Amino acid sequence: MRKKTEKKAFSVFLMPGKSVVRKDLEDVISRIASGLKVWGERRPEFAEIPFSFGETDHPDLLMGVPKALGNPEAGLSSVSKVVDTVVILPGENAAWDRDLAAVLKKPSLNVLAIVRANRLLGSNGTPDPEEWLMLEEVIKDSVRKWLRRSGLKKEEDISKAVNWKASLSEDAGEQGYTSLFADPSTRRMAREVKEAILTLKDDAKAVEESRKPVPLSVSADGRKEVFSCMEGRENWPSEKRRIPAILLLGESGTGKTLLARWIGSALLPGEGTFTRVNISAMQKSLIDGELFGAVQGAYTDLTRDTPGLFLSNVGKTVFLDEIGDMDSACQTRLLTFLDEGLVSPMGWHGKPFSAPLIIVAATNRPVREWIASGNPSFREDLFYRFDCVISLPPLRERRKDMRLLVSLSLQEEEVNPGYLEGDGIRRISLDAVDALERMNFPGNFRELRVRLKRACSAARREGVQILCLRHLLH
Repeated sequence: MRKKTEKKAFSVFLMPGKSVVRKDLEDVISRIASGLKVWGERRPEFAEIPFSFGETDHPDLLMGVPKALGNPEAGLSSVSKVVDTVVILPGENAAWDRDLAAVLKKPSLNVLAIVRANRLLGSNGTPDPEEWLMLEEVIKDSVRKWLRRSGLKKEEDISKAVNWKASLSEDAGEQGYTSLFADPSTRRMAREVKEAILTLKDDAKAVEESRKPVPLSVSADGRKEVFSCMEGRENWPSEKRRIPAILLLGESGTGKTLLARWIGSALLPGEGTFTRVNISAMQKSLIDGELFGAVQGAYTDLTRDTPGLFLSNVGKTVFLDEIGDMDSACQTRLLTFLDEGLVSPMGWHGKPFSAPLIIVAATNRPVREWIASGNPSFREDLFYRFDCVISLPPLRERRKDMRLLVSLSLQEEEVNPGYLEGDGIRRISLDAVDALERMNFPGNFRELRVRLKRACSAARREGVQILCLRHLLH
């Protein structure tokens, strides 16, 4: 005779084995349950969630060893719904055997986690924190679903304040922000950025000391004669100077522009020291003149001398976005410039001009793969000319950072209008958070912000200040 579980209680059906006893599992769950309240701000009316242990036809959570869970005679034959399940491996080196395979094949068992008993229980008296947290998250998810099914709570009741992870200062949105480097890929990127700044700090100092405005004079007919004025000026460095350069690789929307600005401000601080140009937005026939300058008449409709991007930004940081779209001829000129630090404008027949500056380039193209396969779209020697190459991870590799990124994004005025004034969306349901964590976001951080912005708009149209799952799916 099976024991009937209490009404309005979260029921746990334990199926231990010889080496994993029921009392140990009950102790673990009871310890987790004792600290479980409805998530969000702790309010006094929220009571502890009741847990019940025992056999039941309608368990809310199953926990057991593979042999017991996979056994068709184990008392699960009457279970008519899909049940959240945690598999307990009895030993550290437990085999991936037929029993475990049978559990995974059962359509009625929704396996949420596989944990090791000795790590969970603590073979040396101290439980493994990662194993413990995994089980805790599984129980939280199952309890949340149970609260919804039982009618005790609505989605809106199980929510968090928008700033539950960290508060965003009013000016942080303009400066940009990043994660707490919870994921290995993000920590690797952070190390690469730090190494790049340390590697180029001395070069950056020399570049800053060379900062001079482009000299301009006006002829009698009003035409600016840029290059004739620059020629022979002693305050322009005459020596060749190798240009320090950094290359950022990453998918669209991963934050390359944000990181480029941050690197630029770290190496050359101050207002007006960073200039961005999008290579893909330029006409290919004009890229050369836009970057290196051109003398009047060098090409059709050019009515005056044009110093170009590099000579106009001596002593500063120039960000070449989408450099992967640059044609081969211009790549060759860029390589020469990086090596020598000298600029010869189109149509200029005098000595080249020194233009010390810092180059930060970025692309979403798979240039590493191109080079490995022999694809000539990006010059191999140009790729290896960059002093530092930094890879930005896509959002799907930053799962542990997702909640923080969601929390910070919802505090931005652009994403959540009215938030800073106390209006806008103030809370987000955990169902919505879970859905965001499961999304792949091929558009990465840019797509995340767009989705959140649309969801905030949908919530405001309803007249509510809690962002829910239905708003994300709107």
